[in-house]
Amino acid sequence: MTKPLIIITGASSGIGAGLAQAFSKAGYPLGLLARNLTAMEALNLPNTRCVETDVTDIDQVKAAIQKAEEHFGPTECLINNAGFGKGGDFTEVSHQDHQTMIEVNILCGH
Repeated sequence: MTKPLIIITGASSGIGAGLAQAFSKAGYPLGLLARNLTAMEALNLPNTRCVETDVTDIDQVKAAIQKAEEHFGPTECLINNAGFGKGGDFTEVSHQDHQTMIEVNILCGH
């Protein structure tokens, strides 16, 4: 039985990379999305399509998912792991950094 496609955003490091390794080991085909293509490719996982993607751009997200689905079939599971955080006092973090946190962590391409 062929396992379904799993898409993971933020797959170039941390939890996203760990999830990619675990699902790959379990035999799932993967669509990995992140800004750092080199880091995703360095995971060297079989049955995987790595696509450089900025999750704040819905057209890039759609195109990346379509690329993986063209090869592996429909997505069964999407793990929206991409995230951005800027530490510090709320009033000292720039407006742009607050905006980026909202776009990446909440809106994700909307």
